[in-house]
Amino acid sequence: MAWVTRYKRRDGGVSYRVGWRDPDGKTHLKTFRRRAAADDHARRIEGDKSRGDYTDPSAGRITMGDYFEVFMDTSAHLKPSSRALYRRLFEGHVRKALGGRPVASIARSDVKALVASMSPSTARSVHRLVRRVLSAAVEDGRIGRNPAAGLKLAPEVRREPRFLSPEEVRRLAQEVPPRYRALILLMAYSGLRVGEAAALRVGDIDFLRGRVTVSRNSVEVEGRLVEGTPKGGSVRTVRIPGTVVEDLYRHVGAFTDRDSASRVFTTDSGAAIRQSRFRRHPFAPATVRAGLEGVRPHDLRHTAVALAVAAGYHPKAVQELAGHASITMTLDRYGHLFDTLQDAGVERLDEMART
Repeated sequence: MAWVTRYKRRDGGVSYRVGWRDPDGKTHLKTFRRRAAADDHARRIEGDKSRGDYTDPSAGRITMGDYFEVFMDTSAHLKPSSRALYRRLFEGHVRKALGGRPVASIARSDVKALVASMSPSTARSVHRLVRRVLSAAVEDGRIGRNPAAGLKLAPEVRREPRFLSPEEVRRLAQEVPPRYRALILLMAYSGLRVGEAAALRVGDIDFLRGRVTVSRNSVEVEGRLVEGTPKGGSVRTVRIPGTVVEDLYRHVGAFTDRDSASRVFTTDSGAAIRQSRFRRHPFAPATVRAGLEGVRPHDLRHTAVALAVAAGYHPKAVQELAGHASITMTLDRYGHLFDTLQDAGVERLDEMART
């Protein structure tokens, strides 16, 4: 049990000292000026011990800035792109406000104040980082609970995806230089991300069976082009329409040396495609010429999902096409598209009932 003792200070005032033993039998002391605060601390200590949430007070003295470095050093699973993003977020938003604070001193109100003036998108990214760092501190025995967990944030306003029709896809493909036409068609009918298509090798395409193996993703990290696993970390195989297979076959014959290790898509100089440059040129000018201004490369991925749904793909097949970790993710993002299939389904049910 924690105990509270009253004693006189040298200046004649009165203070209260809380003493307790941790689960390892080590004695700790903490002094308060008010009896109510001392009693409250003693109750919290005993409550934490009974719930198994007790942590050594000295362990939480490490600053948020120092523990962020511990978090980064021990998170071997982080991709280079995630690692760079976390570094930018911490240095740009977190270090000044919380970097010098002991992790044990950070309260829920501190996290709220940190994200209060940020845009919804930035607030979510910063909160996600702080929550993950403090969650690691909980697992590490530095703090008893995560003050960032369960924090309610303002809803993020998502940009509505743009879905192109097959005719619009064809129009856009005609407006880019010839070496990029097969790339536009592949993304619009396979759901590959720009980075996944940019990292594609000739050996990843099975021309006879009409399949593409997606095993790499190309991203820019602090100005460098880095290849890693696809988003979600899993390799997937995507079936593509025969017309797209034919376009890819002609493309490989015209713009690559057909070696299995060669990149399928490159720039005019033969260099790897960088997403930021591809968006600026040739993609953006082509959308203007095609009358599709405002369309982004990622909208071709949305288009692939919409066309698959319109073609009657089962939701599970759409999940595999998109490479989502779960079907819940697919339905959360594209569930409204499947509603259009209900009308056709009801009509078929009506025919079955009548016959």
